[in-house]
Amino acid sequence: MKGSPIAELIDEKHRVGEIVFLAESMQERSRRISAMPTKQLDIEN
Repeated sequence: MKGSPIAELIDEKHRVGEIVFLAESMQERSRRISAMPTKQLDIEN
């Protein structure tokens, strides 16, 4: 099923925004993990 070109464009932009958001939150998480002491890491996993 094909939507209107405008709806498709909005959907595409939304998807790109989600991907960017996910990538940023993953980077933030890994930055936080690397800043943690090793003992704290073992508890979380």
